[in-house]
Amino acid sequence: MDKENQVIDGSFVLSARKALGMSQGDFAAAAGVDRTTINTLESGLRQPQAAVVAKIERLLRGHGLMQIPWTPEEAALLDNFRSMTKNGQSCLLGVAKEMKKKERKPKTEITGNGPEAAPD
Repeated sequence: MDKENQVIDGSFVLSARKALGMSQGDFAAAAGVDRTTINTLESGLRQPQAAVVAKIERLLRGHGLMQIPWTPEEAALLDNFRSMTKNGQSCLLGVAKEMKKKERKPKTEITGNGPEAAPD
């Protein structure tokens, strides 16, 4: 199994799980995801969400099976995050969660007649 430049998709998850000698349930539990998530990934029914990729990557890195290269921006964020105090990390995670929520909501603009959708 090539440890560099791997994309986590269903066939990769299946290969990695078999290389570890784990059942879907054991692999899912070790990664911290539901067994049905591993099943749907391996069967090709869906691509993993970022949070699932991070959990699987953490598991595989722990077993020395892979290293996903970070973009320079991701590496800088991770380096900065790791150098923060626990309080700073907690604050940053809170800000990131709020930013994610705001990206999902339509923008609104307050006018004299109440909120209206803002033009993009």
